[in-house]
Amino acid sequence: MIDHKIAWAGSGIAFRAHTPEQRQRLAEAKAERRKAWRVRVREDGTLERKQFANRDQVPTIEGWASSERKARRIATRLLPTAAPIVGPSVILAPAPARYRLHRPRCGAKTRKGTPCQAAGLGRGGRCKFHGGMSTGARTPEGRARIREGYQRWLVRVRDITG
Repeated sequence: MIDHKIAWAGSGIAFRAHTPEQRQRLAEAKAERRKAWRVRVREDGTLERKQFANRDQVPTIEGWASSERKARRIATRLLPTAAPIVGPSVILAPAPARYRLHRPRCGAKTRKGTPCQAAGLGRGGRCKFHGGMSTGARTPEGRARIREGYQRWLVRVRDITG
């Protein structure tokens, strides 16, 4: 059977019971609407749901709440907390070798205006993007020029030292 008050709800018409059966059904529906479902967290962490006849019968001391979220909030204050797992606050791992943190930084001014953070290369200390060490000559003519320049330098060094 449907609740007559619900069937007439929203129509703007107030329903009055005329027969004893209608009065009984209205009284039952009213009692059903007064019932309150409450939730609490047990000591083992599980949820307990219980229906009370009305809001006045809900015990306030035992941690009953109207929703699961509120019950968990109450449980954090009432139940003893488990011992926290103690571990390092920050896990320090060595940086991967590709970052070359032991090398000095390039430091060239970038387009953004900040110093370049890439690892510097060779004697100039600049990275490969800001004029670091050359890749060397690739063609046979270029290699011949390098060999010739090295030999001239070697002659100069021998004249100075020896």
